[in-house]
Amino acid sequence: MNRRNTRILAWASRRGARAFGIDLRYDLNQKNTTLAAGIANVFWGTTTFEKGAVGNVFVYEHRIGARSQYEVVVPFNLRQGDAGTWSRGLGDVALATKRALFDSLDRGAILSVGGEVTFPTGKEQFGLGGGATILEPFATYSQILARGGFLHVQGGLEFPKGLDGAHNEWYWRSAAGWSVAQNGGTGRTWSPMVELLGAQEMG
Repeated sequence: MNRRNTRILAWASRRGARAFGIDLRYDLNQKNTTLAAGIANVFWGTTTFEKGAVGNVFVYEHRIGARSQYEVVVPFNLRQGDAGTWSRGLGDVALATKRALFDSLDRGAILSVGGEVTFPTGKEQFGLGGGATILEPFATYSQILARGGFLHVQGGLEFPKGLDGAHNEWYWRSAAGWSVAQNGGTGRTWSPMVELLGAQEMG
């Protein structure tokens, strides 16, 4: 079983290979005044990235000052076993923090660095988790495109702990899509996107 946890926007079983996903991200912020003020963001998403596997995720992001934030990622995964039966349950929960090094409103661009810790909370025997604690430094670049489009590019390193036979990896991932808001731009926001992933073991 791949040790990499299944997660939206991060988030496929992709050890040593490329993967492809179609994601849908839904903004839950509008009815909460604290969230709508930009102090925090809450998202729910779903993706299909390989045969016999579907991922769902709840993401909470909270701003710290003008340039930093932390986030909590709680995945709920479904995976089909060899016998054809489906297992479902909590995936590997992750905590992350990041800080913006550069941003430009005129260019619609932002560059950030950060770190993440993923905990083995998913049941590995059912394919719902990776079975290892993962330490992950990363860098992220985001660019606003025309007509509500956007592009996200991320690269980083993964250092698994507590799992025999696990290897350190470097990875990249990119996502492109667009945001569509209901009620003339004032209602709920939907952000469908396409994601490409790649990873390679180190050493």
